[in-house]
Amino acid sequence: MGTLQRQLFNDHPHVIGVGLSGILSIFSMGSTPGMIPIILALTTLLIYSRKIFPTLAPRKKRHTSILWGAITIGSMIPRFTAAKHALSQPALSILSLFLLSGLTSTLSIAALFLETYASSRSAHNYDSVRLLLFPALWATFWTSIAYLSPLGMLSTWSPVEGTGSYDWMLPFFGPESLNWVVAAWAVVASETLMPLYMGSSDEEGSPNHHDDYDPHPGPLIPTTAEPNGTSDPYFTVNDGSRRHVTKKDATALLAMLLVLLTIPSYFISSLPIPLGDVSKATPLAVGCALPTVDEYKVPEFGFKHYLSESKKLDNTANFILWPEGAVRFESEAARNDALEEVRMKVLHAFIGVSFEEILADTENASNRHGIRRTGIAIVSNRSTIPHLLYYKRHLVPSEFLQSHPWYRILLFPKVAESFSLTHATRPPTTFTAEIRYNKNYPVAGHTRNVSVTASICLDYSDPSLFEGLEVRPGLILAPARTWDVTVGYTMWKQASQRAHEIGSTLLWCDGGKGGMSGVAGQGTSEVFQVGSGSWIRTIGVEFPFDGHRTVYAQYGNSALLLFWALVIGAPVGQRGGRLVQRLSERSRRRRTGSSGQPQVPVGSLIDSDN
Repeated sequence: MGTLQRQLFNDHPHVIGVGLSGILSIFSMGSTPGMIPIILALTTLLIYSRKIFPTLAPRKKRHTSILWGAITIGSMIPRFTAAKHALSQPALSILSLFLLSGLTSTLSIAALFLETYASSRSAHNYDSVRLLLFPALWATFWTSIAYLSPLGMLSTWSPVEGTGSYDWMLPFFGPESLNWVVAAWAVVASETLMPLYMGSSDEEGSPNHHDDYDPHPGPLIPTTAEPNGTSDPYFTVNDGSRRHVTKKDATALLAMLLVLLTIPSYFISSLPIPLGDVSKATPLAVGCALPTVDEYKVPEFGFKHYLSESKKLDNTANFILWPEGAVRFESEAARNDALEEVRMKVLHAFIGVSFEEILADTENASNRHGIRRTGIAIVSNRSTIPHLLYYKRHLVPSEFLQSHPWYRILLFPKVAESFSLTHATRPPTTFTAEIRYNKNYPVAGHTRNVSVTASICLDYSDPSLFEGLEVRPGLILAPARTWDVTVGYTMWKQASQRAHEIGSTLLWCDGGKGGMSGVAGQGTSEVFQVGSGSWIRTIGVEFPFDGHRTVYAQYGNSALLLFWALVIGAPVGQRGGRLVQRLSERSRRRRTGSSGQPQVPVGSLIDSDN
């Protein structure tokens, strides 16, 4: 080992480990985590965990605490600007960010420790099991967190950028497949780089001679002695009859599997559906009603402004969406009257009216102000009642605090507002929209049917959002209202991923300051508008439309069973391979003799002597 490498990795292993972990967490825990930064960060953590988690490692608690602090601070940095305005007071926002980042760091370190603990006490004879254990554990861990956390996927180390080669897996295996891929690549990288960080046990200045670490460092997941007595994880047993799969071989096989998983991306089309051929596409004109201050000269927009924008788009649009909470109604009766007015004045398009309404609090008679909830109603002149009515299920951080009085009183007493927010529990549903075309459109009967669903903003952080749908929707209406550009882009990416998972197309309209609006799914992923300003675009939905749900939409997180089947099946496969080798060797020896040399008939030997 060179002097520089010895000084960097052996003389200052904790400085390197903690420093790299903190720096890489800045890039991997941003608002839109990328696959490569997460792989690099996780690789560093896997390698460094072999320094601080072994039983004999000194000052374990101290080094773990320092690592926790580095990851927490690193993950706070890219989110600081957006989080500062998440609550009514910046100090409370920063404190909330610290608590959330600290919790995420704790869970990540806990996953690494659990992997170390489990792998050191099981699967001692199978290197492939130890390599596959961490990806399965990592995917299971973050899938569980996404279901339990009120922030869903936003609480996880799940990539949303740089996943192009593996995006084809989403409709089949869901977002946990990306977590598995990330962890698997981290295992491959950490096993490859482990000797560089740990050093060789034969060199002066290596861990064998270092006074602050176990003198027998192991590989990423500890191995036991091979049959010849050595503990070298890269040792190969080859006695002429059988060959054991070593850790080096298993790492190469895992890397090959990850490369093979990118091949389908070259054959699955990622292009938008062509609009010019109505025999293959149903054209849909979709748009967002986003009034501008320059036109209406008012600081805030009301019902009449959104209705005016909708009337302008009505002649050309099939679907018009208002942003989240565009209007506020003081009662259900006021809401119904407003929806009736929209139905009467917008004659052609389906209108997605997103609103806030105030209801009487039947559970708390002392609450004179009532409770508030956010919803969306899809109306048209084809029906006297809304085609679809849906209420928001997941609340943003400030709304979440307001909806939990105990949390508000104990920790954030100044966050409370006059109205209590409430969230719904009913999942999204679908309805069939009849799209009518002009006579110059070469469409049979001049009508097409499209199944439509809707959900609101933070709901899209829930990976199980659409698991209750009985059919695959052709269009998803997604109103939103975010307070920062980075937050808006984060939620846009989450919503786009949900649409891809169920094989649908998303119309996203963000009415927040600097909010992004666009269309995603079916080969399209484009932000058409940033900020205010109504717009309309024509997209294509496949025809004839296949209403069957994707594999992930039908079976949910069943892919986790596949990942654990690989872990459990690895030793079975190895034993089966060894059994086949033994049977083959036994058959060969019967044909050639026990010595391994071809047997010569006795008569031939006598003849040769004469």
